Amino acid sequence: MYIIITTIINVILTLNIESTLKYIVCFVTRRNKTVTLKTKRGVRCLVQFNSSDKGELISILSNREYGPLIDIIYKECSKEWVVLGIGANIGLFSIWLERACGIKGAKILVEPDPENLKILKVNLLLNKIQNYQIIEKAVYMEKGNKNFSVVEDYHARYLTDSNTNTITVETDTITGIIAREGLGRIGILKMDIEGGEWDLFNEENYDAFLDACVLAIEYHANRFNNFGNIERYFRNRKVLHFQKNETTGIIYIYNI
Repeated sequence: MYIIITTIINVILTLNIESTLKYIVCFVTRRNKTVTLKTKRGVRCLVQFNSSDKGELISILSNREYGPLIDIIYKECSKEWVVLGIGANIGLFSIWLERACGIKGAKILVEPDPENLKILKVNLLLNKIQNYQIIEKAVYMEKGNKNFSVVEDYHARYLTDSNTNTITVETDTITGIIAREGLGRIGILKMDIEGGEWDLFNEENYDAFLDACVLAIEYHANRFNNFGNIERYFRNRKVLHFQKNETTGIIYIYNI
C-alpha cells in the first residue's frame, strides 16, 4: 500500500493533470500497452505501460533517480560533454540530461531492443533532442552476436544464454564503440543493462571507466555479485568520488 500511495503522489507531482488521469486509468485497467504522457515541465514521452517504463518515467524525470548528478554537472561539466548511454532504453535519461541539466553535447545511445528502439526514436523527436546517434547493439565482453530475452509483459530485457523467448542481437564492447566513433574522453557514461554490467567490470574496460568524467551505473545484485564487488573494482583504481544510492541501486562516480 505504501508503494502505491508513494507512486500516486510522485505521479501527481510529476505529470500534468491530463496525463495523471491517463496514468491512473491505464494503471487500473491495464488496457493500453503504449501511452504518451506529459510532465508539468513540458516533457512528452511515449511509454510501454506493460513494462517498467511508467515507473522509470516518474523516477527519472522527477530527479529521484539521477538527481545527485545535478550539482556536479552544474559545477564541473561542460554543456558540450559527450554522453555515452549504454542501455539507452526509451531515451528518458538523455531527455532528462538535456532538459534538466542543459547538456547539449553529442549523445551516443546504445540500445539493442527493437521495441525500445522504436519508442526511443519517437521520444527524441517529441522532445526535439538533437545531436544524437543511435547504435543498435548490446554492449558485452566481446564483439559478435548473442541471445537477447524478449517477452511480451516484461520489466527487463537482457542478454542471456537461454534459447527461450529470445532474439539474436549484435554485440560490441565499450572500448570498441569509443574507438570506432572517435569519442575521445567521455563526459557522462550512463549504464543500465539489467545485470549485464557484471560482465564489463574487467581490466579491458578499466581505462574507459576511469577516463569518463562522470559515471552513473545501475547495478543489479544477484547471488554471485553485489555492491561490494563494484566498490572494490573502482576503489582499487582510486576514483576521485564514489557514491551510491541505496534506494535506486545506482552508483555515481566522478573522475573530475
